[in-house]
Amino acid sequence: MTVVGSILVVDDEKRIRDSLRVLLTRERYTVQTRSRGENAISLLRKTAFDLVITNLFMGEVKGIAVLQDAKARCPDTMVMLHTGYEDLEFFIEALQMDADDYILKPCEPAELKRRVARSLEKQASRRQAAATGKILPVCSVCKKVRDDSCTAPGCGEWVRMEDYLGDKTRFRVTSTFCPACALKIKRNLEES
Repeated sequence: MTVVGSILVVDDEKRIRDSLRVLLTRERYTVQTRSRGENAISLLRKTAFDLVITNLFMGEVKGIAVLQDAKARCPDTMVMLHTGYEDLEFFIEALQMDADDYILKPCEPAELKRRVARSLEKQASRRQAAATGKILPVCSVCKKVRDDSCTAPGCGEWVRMEDYLGDKTRFRVTSTFCPACALKIKRNLEES
């Protein structure tokens, strides 16, 4: 079974957290949950997620703070606000604060799955466009790649190229030889 994305669910209601975790895990997502905004922010400081689904009103640290922290740490993290509060003005304000989606409670499971998939497809398109539109720093000795996607330019972690490509494009990377290298190897073997 291939995992297709990582999701953080933040909600102060255990029943909602558990039902979202079960629903999304069945869709092959890796899901972590937190019951409080401050716990979510603490986790976001250590772990990057593809999508954060957060309740708007909970405890001392509200969903807006989770949204702002997630976007500040990694701007390409998608954030969906999940709330029972229906107000068009607030919806517009949330989108202006970089929320990627806003879904009302209770929501149909099929609708949530569709919106999650759409958010992650949008993110994958953005990542692909960003990956092709930038210069990718590659070490000329070990061939590791500097991943600046969630940090300031020049400050990213050096990772294996296979890991970088697999993470950014969600393609499974395998090793092979291009025709020119295969021919060189064949000639070298014949000469030895």
